[in-house]
Amino acid sequence: MKDKLNNVDFRWYIVRTRPHREKATVELLEKYKAENSNILEIYAPDRTTVDVGLGKEMKKGPLFSGFVFVLATQKALSEFLGRYSMEEFIQYERKTENGKKASMSVIPEDQMRQLKDYNENYPDTAIPLERPYTDYAFNPKTNEPPRRADEAA
Repeated sequence: MKDKLNNVDFRWYIVRTRPHREKATVELLEKYKAENSNILEIYAPDRTTVDVGLGKEMKKGPLFSGFVFVLATQKALSEFLGRYSMEEFIQYERKTENGKKASMSVIPEDQMRQLKDYNENYPDTAIPLERPYTDYAFNPKTNEPPRRADEAA
């Protein structure tokens, strides 16, 4: 994605970090974003899970553990990693041809938009089942009356 003057090439890069260190990485990136105008957006999607064993306690956690997506220029992101980061690094693609250098992993703009739309529009809570899952998963044979999974055959 080019800027208004078509001078700077902004792309979505994948920044790897230790699992469950996404918030700290986002905070560092936000701090650096205030200094550098070539980082436009930082996205670390999260999800809500329900722990039924502890009284239906809701927990928020990362959707992709250890990954943060950054809309920036390659130079700005490289400077950030060289200046602030000790645990984070940029995800690289594997070499595809002999003699060709590995390139940074980039996510196309339309795929990133779809991911953000899906994650923001997906319900935040899980829907509890009314009965055990085995009742839902049982598939009767054709021409046979439906029965519960725990009933004797």
